[in-house]
Amino acid sequence: MNSEASTQFCPLCDGANHCALGAGGTIETCWCQGARIDPGALAAIPAAERGQRCLCPNCAAPKTTAHPAKGVTSER
Repeated sequence: MNSEASTQFCPLCDGANHCALGAGGTIETCWCQGARIDPGALAAIPAAERGQRCLCPNCAAPKTTAHPAKGVTSER
């Protein structure tokens, strides 16, 4: 895959990242500008790919746990 084409794919799953910049648009129009990004996903990007390839919306989405940690309550 050439480097220009690879900027259009997520470094974690190799799926289309839908990056506006990678498609020749502006950062203001990119889906990520209004999105919450999972810090774990950012940390999982290989060092050589950081700043080179953008995450896709699926990989970037915050992951939720189905069950709260034992002993943790939301009451104050």
